[in-house]
Amino acid sequence: MDLKARLDLCYQPVAEPLENARAIVAGFWRDALALTPVRAQSVSPSPPSGKGLRPALCLMAAGACGARDLADFAPMAAAFEALHLASLAHDDVIDRAMTRRGSVSLNALWDNHAAVLGGDYLVARAIETLATYGDCGIVSQAVSTVRRMAEAELAFFGLPMEKATLDQPLNLARGKTASLFAAACGAPARSMGEATCQEALETYGMALGMAFQLTDDLLDLCGDPEHMGKPACRDVEEGKLTYPLVLLRDRLNETDRAIFRNLFGRTIDAGERQWILDRAWDLGVMDHARGTAERYIEEALAALEVFRESPWLRSMRIVCEIVMERDR
Repeated sequence: MDLKARLDLCYQPVAEPLENARAIVAGFWRDALALTPVRAQSVSPSPPSGKGLRPALCLMAAGACGARDLADFAPMAAAFEALHLASLAHDDVIDRAMTRRGSVSLNALWDNHAAVLGGDYLVARAIETLATYGDCGIVSQAVSTVRRMAEAELAFFGLPMEKATLDQPLNLARGKTASLFAAACGAPARSMGEATCQEALETYGMALGMAFQLTDDLLDLCGDPEHMGKPACRDVEEGKLTYPLVLLRDRLNETDRAIFRNLFGRTIDAGERQWILDRAWDLGVMDHARGTAERYIEEALAALEVFRESPWLRSMRIVCEIVMERDR
């Protein structure tokens, strides 16, 4: 069973409210596109289609907490997906990306200035939507998450390869990726006044988000190019200091480290990609990084032990399995 089929099966307990959430996000997207007179034939009237993990987890968390009607949480789930899309729009500007999930990126459709504003617009719509729940704590948590995402990027900006430590890409993952997972998982419990559930769900989301980012970094390094739609080692070419790459740098001898430094941040050929992969496998980088991700998954699963068995809880466990299968 492929990834999409597994996710569809996993999402069954939240299928209807998840579709509602996607429709809300699509409305945000169309509203953003309508604000500018610039048009392109290739632009999609719908937002880039991803896995929908954040809104799905938000709805699963609501179910695990005993919510009576998950439809009430569809706007909340949509808000967290909008925050994610906003971060992608900003990332595409930074990375100069021309496509996003098979569609034209906002910066390619408009320009960098308008794309940043488009991302800001999605943030505003997300916060506005969360405010309808009448709980300042939910809004405060979302704003704090946006702040953490920005802080993580700023703290990593321009860091020379020689000065990076293993803690730093983990801190980036915690702030940029995992904090949004944690917020999406914890918000339903916060709105229901379930403090114990909220703490457990935020712990689950944070740990799952860390594992997700680590497996994403591993996929870039050793994933199947045909499956990913891009060549391996793109993070090397883009000069991104991910956890596996910092680990590889630390384990290389001085001669190979000088070679690796020369490859970093420039276009590399097939032979150079293979050199990186060979060194990463020989030095145990893949196994070490995967082991780190597995420990985060164990932490995520342990956090779920406070909940009673339910279809939503089972789906949250399955998400953990799917995340760890991504780097296979």
